[in-house]
Amino acid sequence: MPVYNADGSSNDAGPVCHTVDLSIHVDGHSKVATFAVTNTGKSPVIVGYNWLCQHNPSVDWCMGKVTFNQCPASCQPNIPHPETDFV
Repeated sequence: MPVYNADGSSNDAGPVCHTVDLSIHVDGHSKVATFAVTNTGKSPVIVGYNWLCQHNPSVDWCMGKVTFNQCPASCQPNIPHPETDFV
């Protein structure tokens, strides 16, 4: 799958050749999601428009805080998983 940067240019790392399913836990929000693996430069993770629309988080740009207060019913309450909680 080809990868394009936010400015529309091709990503120097080339196409996505691998995906990985990760369990993510953020601010009471837990979800298993499939991530495409590529070099994103300075950002460890980039979420897409569709994901943002589905989870519809509240964003406080001044404080740099994202709150998952409008998640769909498919999201699970956050159960601590010390061996996998890295987000």
